[in-house]
Amino acid sequence: NTAGWGYGAETSFTTGILKRTTSAIGESADIPGIHTGDGTVLYNGHVYSISRDPLSTSDISKISTVDYTTVATANITNFYGSDGLVQVGGCLWTADTEGLTLHKIDRSSLSQAHSYSAQIKTGTMATDGTFIYIGGQGTSAGSFAKISTSGVGSASAALVSGSVHSLIVDGDYLYGHTNGSGIGHTVFKVKISDWTLT
Repeated sequence: NTAGWGYGAETSFTTGILKRTTSAIGESADIPGIHTGDGTVLYNGHVYSISRDPLSTSDISKISTVDYTTVATANITNFYGSDGLVQVGGCLWTADTEGLTLHKIDRSSLSQAHSYSAQIKTGTMATDGTFIYIGGQGTSAGSFAKISTSGVGSASAALVSGSVHSLIVDGDYLYGHTNGSGIGHTVFKVKISDWTLT
């Protein structure tokens, strides 16, 4: 493992497949059964982490920040992996990379409280504390969605070229970049009220 939070070491096998092993906060605290994506939330002495791989043993985990032990893991019904996890209204929210589903997760038990339409295939997520914002990937690449905690939402057409990554909400705007490097890499600013690229 690579020391530090949010970084992992890739190991190549004879099959040519890469496996990513990710450290949780400390220097050697593996998250059992989880192929960790970018979805991570810190709350009240715990780190919550979502799996990006639908074939993981568990879909979500709760890790202690005191001794880095796994407090709980759970599976999410009809879950296809995610790179997004946010906290709104006392619950955790994640959206599928493929399934177009927004999942509401109870923070204490990690049980699935409800599911809504995510509008688009999720590449990344952000929140302003009231709404959940999603940046699209795959067939939804370059598009955005805004969803309330009651599941009501709207989505934009593709505004940028490529899968959206590292989404940030700041007031009336979304900021972030698309995956890729060089020519394929785009930094953007989107006005939320009318879904315009500024």
